Amino acid sequence: GPCVFQSEGYARELGLGRLFLAFNGYWPEKGAFNITGSFKDHEAAPTVVYFRDKGVTEMVLSSVGNTAR
Repeated sequence: GPCVFQSEGYARELGLGRLFLAFNGYWPEKGAFNITGSFKDHEAAPTVVYFRDKGVTEMVLSSVGNTAR
């Protein structure tokens, strides 16, 4: 999924005291593991967890693009 991290260098460049950036993609060193690069992954993970917690054991997903990989 995405990660949020503090950017000290860019904050300095912009004249800001603190700046946090959100990154959505694959950057393991920062803790971002969204290998598809798709914003749809933001909804997919919590949706699967929600239904798992409700006892759902099977799910069918319909998608366009790279979400259905």
